[in-house]
Amino acid sequence: MTAIPVDSAGLLPHGPAARFVTRVIECGADHILCEGSMPASAAYARDGRCATFVLLELGAQAAALLDRPSGADVASRAPRDGYLARARSVRCSRLEFTPGLPLQVWARRTGVLAPLFMYEVVVSDEAGVLLRGELSVYARGTGTCSSGGTGWISPP
Repeated sequence: MTAIPVDSAGLLPHGPAARFVTRVIECGADHILCEGSMPASAAYARDGRCATFVLLELGAQAAALLDRPSGADVASRAPRDGYLARARSVRCSRLEFTPGLPLQVWARRTGVLAPLFMYEVVVSDEAGVLLRGELSVYARGTGTCSSGGTGWISPP
């Protein structure tokens, strides 16, 4: 897959100041790898530092790119409203990181109970893993499970 720039493609509903994923590197049926950055000018950054837990948003944005409403190609899917509903087992290797530097985020869908989608996310910088955890995202307009019921669906 050719890397897809997120900023110009309208892939996320976030405005430029809140869009932390900058491009999609790889997208499979149940996982995605993205490049991103927390701008040094972001409201979360102070004195050249930023709290690592803020990277949960980067993980949620990568997950949003993975589960788009239709089509197999991430670039052809329209954004859908989604809300971070839960963060679980989140581990930060450092309290702070330096904003403005390139980051990689990997997200994998671990389950679906429509309209709730569950993911494992890992955010790294050049020195290693910054944040690892599980996210649940409420995605509006997803209806019921593809199995026709309201129970769990195993990821593909």
